[in-house]
Amino acid sequence: MPIYISAVNRYNCRLTGELCDGIRMHPLNTPGYIRDVVRPAIEEGCRHSGRDISEIDIVANPFTITGENEQELAEARALIRRHISFYAATRTYFSVLEHEGWLDTGEQLVRLSQEGRWDDLEGLVTDEMLDQLAITATFDDLPDAIRARYGGLVTSVNLVFGPPYQELQERQRRMFRRLGDVTAAIRGI
Repeated sequence: MPIYISAVNRYNCRLTGELCDGIRMHPLNTPGYIRDVVRPAIEEGCRHSGRDISEIDIVANPFTITGENEQELAEARALIRRHISFYAATRTYFSVLEHEGWLDTGEQLVRLSQEGRWDDLEGLVTDEMLDQLAITATFDDLPDAIRARYGGLVTSVNLVFGPPYQELQERQRRMFRRLGDVTAAIRGI
């Protein structure tokens, strides 16, 4: 049975390379962090145990902003901005924020969350942060956007469309059906 761990910080990424079959990275992650921190740490763990990084399934779980048209993309963008603000208010993920130069924003998010000002968090997530932390593409363009962002960095991708809130479940069902149509067309099924 393959063993995967969820990891963000260098120690657990190294542990992945040393002992595990794969890593499932947190959505609060960027291609730059994967390239500069995650992969080198996995490689270090692999060297320690005499393995090669090609033996490790490196799974990205990016926040995904998608839809049929500009209105749906804007709605998804607002949802994912809110979702990112919640996670970025957690110190556990500060290594990513620090790597990207957003540590001050993380500290501000923590303060707001400690004050119970949850509705104010999303205003601190800049467009630059959103663009680095999430993939944005229409359904039809999504496969190419994934390849462009993660080609050569990861071996698998699991898309994150936002929290499974009751009011969003029908929207997510529509998205999954549409993405299934796109995937079938791509594979020629």
